[in-house]
Amino acid sequence: IAEVGATYGIAVSPQDGSVYASAYLKRFAGFGPGEVGSEGATGAIYSLTRDGAPTVLVDLSPDNPNNTTGFNTGANPHPNSTTSWPGGASGGVCDPAWHEVGRLGWGDIDINDDGTQLYAMNMFDRALYIFNTADGSLVSRHVIPGVTDVFSVADGPTWAASTCTNDPDQDLRPMATSYRNGTVYVGIVFSAASTLDDEDLTAYVWEFDLMTSQYAASPLLEFG
Repeated sequence: IAEVGATYGIAVSPQDGSVYASAYLKRFAGFGPGEVGSEGATGAIYSLTRDGAPTVLVDLSPDNPNNTTGFNTGANPHPNSTTSWPGGASGGVCDPAWHEVGRLGWGDIDINDDGTQLYAMNMFDRALYIFNTADGSLVSRHVIPGVTDVFSVADGPTWAASTCTNDPDQDLRPMATSYRNGTVYVGIVFSAASTLDDEDLTAYVWEFDLMTSQYAASPLLEFG
């Protein structure tokens, strides 16, 4: 676990069986070392094979000097060796990550049929990222529908249908990512953070067309 830290997203290459695992924020479970060996690489995606130790394919952590994309996955909220735990090391909410789970780091990841591209959801800027598996280079980035781009490059496309929210930047939280037949399916939750009404909780599945590099005009599925 020290070699990769807490992970969630898993993708397996259909060609050579390589396994890709993405960093994930959990309470009381630290991130791995990432590309530069720092404590708390929120933006690392690791490549694992049967033949050796994990290697870092991607690291969009904000403290990684080798990250030249202009984007990142948010700062590590965990206390580290140079900081103290608020309220001591006991109790349910003393880890500052309590309020940040689902808001930074990577969500789910997936891989295409020929193993050349990796698809990853950045929960910090709520954008779908496409990487080359050969070298980890960024192919493109696509903010989910309905939200503002925190890096002020390109806001997500307009969401024509009502989402029961007056504050999509607070309420819409993506995570799920799945590839099939040239389409990436993205799962988005309306968290009701702005309304605090559990009747507003809703889940959506959106299609992202890799040929046109565009999201569909409306969700494929909606339930809640």
